[in-house]
Amino acid sequence: MGFGDEEEVQTQGQIFCLEWVPRSKTAIQVDKIKLSKKELASILAGEAFGSSKKNKSEGEFDATDEEETDEENDDKDEDVNEDAADEDEASEEEEDEDGSDNWEDEEEEATVKEEKATVKKEDLEGLEEFDFDNYDEEGFHVERFSDFYMPFDDENIAEEDDSESDEDEKEDLNFKKDDNLLVCSRCKIGSNCLEVNVYNHETKDFYVHHHIDLYKTLPICLQWMDFDAGYDKNDKNNVSQTSDKGSFIAVGTMQSVIQIWDLTVVNLMNPDFCLGEDMTLPGSSNAECYRTKDTHQGAILDLAWSPYKRKRILSASADRTVALWDIQSERIVRRYRKHKDKVQTIAFRQDSADHLLSGAFNGTIFLFDIRTVCGKEVPNWKLDEEVERVCWNNEDNNYFAASTDQGTIHYFDCRQTGKSLYSWKAHDDAVPALSIRSNSSIYSACNSGLLKSWKLSNTAATLEEETDLKIGTAHCLGFNPDVPSVLVAGGEKQGVRMIDTSQEKKIKEKKKKKKEEKKSEENKSEEKEEGTETSSSVAKKPKKPKKKKTPVNENLNKEKSPTKVPSKKRKLN
Repeated sequence: MGFGDEEEVQTQGQIFCLEWVPRSKTAIQVDKIKLSKKELASILAGEAFGSSKKNKSEGEFDATDEEETDEENDDKDEDVNEDAADEDEASEEEEDEDGSDNWEDEEEEATVKEEKATVKKEDLEGLEEFDFDNYDEEGFHVERFSDFYMPFDDENIAEEDDSESDEDEKEDLNFKKDDNLLVCSRCKIGSNCLEVNVYNHETKDFYVHHHIDLYKTLPICLQWMDFDAGYDKNDKNNVSQTSDKGSFIAVGTMQSVIQIWDLTVVNLMNPDFCLGEDMTLPGSSNAECYRTKDTHQGAILDLAWSPYKRKRILSASADRTVALWDIQSERIVRRYRKHKDKVQTIAFRQDSADHLLSGAFNGTIFLFDIRTVCGKEVPNWKLDEEVERVCWNNEDNNYFAASTDQGTIHYFDCRQTGKSLYSWKAHDDAVPALSIRSNSSIYSACNSGLLKSWKLSNTAATLEEETDLKIGTAHCLGFNPDVPSVLVAGGEKQGVRMIDTSQEKKIKEKKKKKKEEKKSEENKSEEKEEGTETSSSVAKKPKKPKKKKTPVNENLNKEKSPTKVPSKKRKLN
């Protein structure tokens, strides 16, 4: 059995996580960091330019750092000059103490110079036009690359009109209204990055728009959000920005830091800002949930954000906690410590920003209400296996599913705590990728790369389709928010695989029709063969052989033949 049309995007490295961006958030004018001639000249001349308000977010250098380094270099140069002057004074004093110069040494040096000059003249015969003797006395000296080559300072070079190329570049950079963005983490040894892909369902275009280099930072999870923490409505100088809405991607890293990148800017060198660096927030403590001044002490394993509370984002960490962040103040508002093991997965209910599911390595699942401080009684479930992934049923938010490291999927009713409604063995190994498309179908992918779709009911799940993704270990799944039938899977190799699940029924019907047509054709062919055989048998029916008419005398002789025997006998007698 197989799914619909599959498009394979060949990339290098593993895809650990991916995130879709809705269409309404992609129709934004994309900015590209482009250096002016003055900025380029200052870089080539070794001077600093610009200043960044927040973590050098737009690829600009920090002038204060440059000034500090220049001051340090100046101090070092002054120290070196002072040391050199002291050495010269000391040497002069030594010469004065000797009282006389060594004339013999000077005569020997003069003879050596004359010998070298004669050797040079012999070696440079025929090269007089180049005047190598005065080569060292030339006044031109290259100190910097900017002195050696500065193309826009040359008056003889005409400036080309690049208006057409600029317009084409703008068209390539800007997104269309029916474009979706798919952000994927591509990880390989020594270098990691985010790939920002453009997908258009109508034209079937799917290509890499630009990269965001993460260098050695390992991305573990991604979460899209539209809140711009840098917007200040009281800032009159910022005329271009009129609202706090944008398009950003939050990256959970192994270094226990959450990086926030702007998807509308190309060629970024640094994130807009980070959550989890030098946080200082005094607060009161509680046995289970409390305000805290410290950050995560382990890797960020999952992120969750809701459009209903845009200024908040939650993070699950290997330090066994779930943290609620205020993005604008870059601080942790509340920390949940119910889990006794690493928290691997969290998920907001789609219709609410107050109900959060979380699953841990020890098999515990909690349902937190972030509006209140959690007490002893929190809805929870306990499994005998490690929880790999939790996801809500978007059609009916009272139900959710959880996959485990043993290949089992459990289906729950959040109104009934303690145990699942039912469970089934979906795969032979761990199921790290799980997604529910509608009220009646759930998709799961395992470490062996198998993708399966299941039809859910009130009592059991039945297998509908199964296919090999050919991506090694499957790490993640995600449905397109604007085209729910489009599913994307990322894994260990071969990049991402895109599947149009709406073709399943059509393919089934086509297969059934083909089988029925084949059977009917076979039946017809058999009937034709039988009909041809019967018609041929009727047409070529063998004639009965005519009896030969024997003459009457022969018949009489044959009848009389037995009477001859006794006559012979009589003769013998």
